[in-house]
Amino acid sequence: MIPARFKVHNYCSIVWTPPLPGGKIASGATVVRVRGEQIVDSASFVFTKDAEAGLMDMRNFLDIDMLLIYDSRSQLKEINDFCFRQGLPLFANTFLDLKELLEEVRESDCGNGNKEDILRDEKNYLQIKDSREQAEKISAIYLEAAGYLFDYEEPYPLWIKYLNKAEERFMAKNLSGREKSLTKAYLLLLLGLHYAYLGRPWMTFLYIGTIGGCGFWFLLDLFRMPYLLDMYYIYLANKVFRQIPEEMRTRETNELDHTS
Repeated sequence: MIPARFKVHNYCSIVWTPPLPGGKIASGATVVRVRGEQIVDSASFVFTKDAEAGLMDMRNFLDIDMLLIYDSRSQLKEINDFCFRQGLPLFANTFLDLKELLEEVRESDCGNGNKEDILRDEKNYLQIKDSREQAEKISAIYLEAAGYLFDYEEPYPLWIKYLNKAEERFMAKNLSGREKSLTKAYLLLLLGLHYAYLGRPWMTFLYIGTIGGCGFWFLLDLFRMPYLLDMYYIYLANKVFRQIPEEMRTRETNELDHTS
């Protein structure tokens, strides 16, 4: 399972029907392929007659995609136990655990969207019986949940996506809602106040004091405003990162040491 601290846009959601009690036979699996957050393909695999052939067909369909499962802790074990009983290699794909992600949504006090709607969708999913509908529903819930937790990352530096959970949640709490508008920055450029808007007030005095560098500075900023906006996000992310308490930086390492 990947500790993905970002929204994944390309993956396969899989619904696995577990083996029948006391036997080696699993009735099947349903897989939905997602590309760019859109469902582009789906397939169902039946293992009641030729389990080995069915598993190989599913492997070929999945290829190296990340696999989204509602509860990977139990279902991944069922899948690999079934493969083991058939004498086939275990699945090596990276897994995304929707149930674990939804626990984060419950615990989060900041996010992009309506938390209650996401959790209500989870309850609706648990009532669905059709495996194709289940696969489509967990994909939709994943996109909502991942968007709620991680959409704030979009304008910020890429390295935020690879922080540990405690660090990333600290960044989310302190960066959410601090995005700036490029249009507003251009409007404030006309008043000479764009640097104050982008978190560099000391530059405002220099800019106004020189009347925009006699116009040359104004023309320069007119063309490099997107760059100035990017610099604002980089500066803010670095500033917040330096504020992360030391115990948050070491917490995940300690947890891994205890579980190893």
